[in-house]
Amino acid sequence: PSMLCVEDYIDALTWSESVGGLAGLTARADANLAAIAAWVDRTPWAGFLAADPATRSNSSVCLTVVDPDITALSPDAQADFAKKLAAVLEKEGAAYDIGGYRDAPAGLRIWCGCTVETARDGGEAASMVRACRGECYDAIIADIRLPDMSGHQLLLRLQEILDPVPLILMTGFGYDPGHSIVKARQAGIDLVLFKPFRIDQLLDTVEKSIMRRQAPPVAAADPSGQA
Repeated sequence: PSMLCVEDYIDALTWSESVGGLAGLTARADANLAAIAAWVDRTPWAGFLAADPATRSNSSVCLTVVDPDITALSPDAQADFAKKLAAVLEKEGAAYDIGGYRDAPAGLRIWCGCTVETARDGGEAASMVRACRGECYDAIIADIRLPDMSGHQLLLRLQEILDPVPLILMTGFGYDPGHSIVKARQAGIDLVLFKPFRIDQLLDTVEKSIMRRQAPPVAAADPSGQA
């Protein structure tokens, strides 16, 4: 087991180097923290345990429930609520191991390391993929209507960088005026999420993308019939 841990750590270091080393890892964690901060800003019942942004961790992000009905409860009751909230999130498949530390104030803890990155538009997404030579992402999720291009146009950009493209398209209620889904399917992209979708549908679709990316290439048949 100890040697397996060593090999796992070597793999982690190799991957870390491929995405820019310490600076690249820090940038990813900062971007993930920024995504959570944007969610907190628009979510009235959630707040950061560290009220001062200068003291917040960008890897172990601690949140609290600031709804008055909850903050009016006793510390034990608040802790019980947070534990039940974490249990619901795990049951729904939305989050795992998200409960706060046992001796910490009641709330949630999100491991915010190098897992998910966000892009403002298709151009930024393509640049992020190009920067790591297509080796960083197991799945890329994009709406069919981006601020600067369509989902199909993003696919064309990504095909210039990597093959196959692990792209998952999203659309609301099947609305696709630019026929991005049809064009993408003609190009071999058949993973589509129709909003609103459930968490289990999202997880299943991402898992399919990852499994396809990890599958070994299929050898082409020899027309002559010889091995």
